[in-house]
Amino acid sequence: MKPVTRRTISISVVCCTLPLLSLLSPVLLIVAVLGDLICRVKFAITRSLLFLYFFLFMECIGVLSSFLFWIENSLRPNQERFLHRNYALQNWWGVTIAKMGIRLFDVQLDIHKPFEITRRPVLVFMRHSSFIDTFLPILLISSVYKIHLKYVLKSELLLDPCLDIVGNRLPNTFVRRSGGDSVREIKAVKDLAHNLASNEGVLIYPEGTRYTEAKRERILKIMEKKQGLEYEYAQQYTTVLPPRLGGSMALLDEAQQADAVFCAHTGLEGTTDFFDILKGKMVGATIHVHFHTVDFESIPHTTEEKKVWFLNEWLVVDKRVSRMQKLP
Repeated sequence: MKPVTRRTISISVVCCTLPLLSLLSPVLLIVAVLGDLICRVKFAITRSLLFLYFFLFMECIGVLSSFLFWIENSLRPNQERFLHRNYALQNWWGVTIAKMGIRLFDVQLDIHKPFEITRRPVLVFMRHSSFIDTFLPILLISSVYKIHLKYVLKSELLLDPCLDIVGNRLPNTFVRRSGGDSVREIKAVKDLAHNLASNEGVLIYPEGTRYTEAKRERILKIMEKKQGLEYEYAQQYTTVLPPRLGGSMALLDEAQQADAVFCAHTGLEGTTDFFDILKGKMVGATIHVHFHTVDFESIPHTTEEKKVWFLNEWLVVDKRVSRMQKLP
């Protein structure tokens, strides 16, 4: 689908849905509260409805702001200012939505070890267990340390008009999860790490998809046919999926002066889709987060050594997640 067609559809859906829901809000809120009382799900249905209203409102604000930025840049072209304002909009939009979600669902953030600013470029490798954890980098890194993160995101997120418009203005890349680490997509990922400045970084989810035990078993069966080093490590992972090395190795090869940051987190495993939220699995959740940094001097240089090193670091993430899952 062409970008213009996709955005016309997605923006129309958002702009029509918000006033329609607002018009129906008295009835919907009553139904939501009754549903909560009957199902006894900690008022998760009501919370979800309120969050949906807020999310759609933020979508409209984001689209309108991005349109105004485009008009201003058309009348007074200044690419540096244009990018800066879109970065600021991205941070504000993501952080505002994340903070509202935390308040509405009574979520607790337990940062065991925070992100450490290194004054060098960073490559952030983050565990992926829920569609919600896509807000963690912008909440805990970009907005706090003013680091311009470039994201490797799944192409399905292009259905979100704000992510589509602003995300494509900024140096990000959207990849197909079924792409199988194609040459074209790996090159697009690698290009993100070219000539990174000290206040820049690239974030990727090495697993390529959200963790579930069923996915882990399915991937192990596929890898078993090939055997080899990656399969040996895959058998040891219990809380993470085996990393798809194509994109991660491309980033490490290109950004040879960047530190590597690994993010282990837990607490969102039960929220793999919106229906899990309606069931109350997010209400009162505690998200445990731990960052650990490896200086670029400690990263091996050869491809094979780098693979072994990365698989071992991912094993560290796995064990840390396992320990945090046992916390109350």
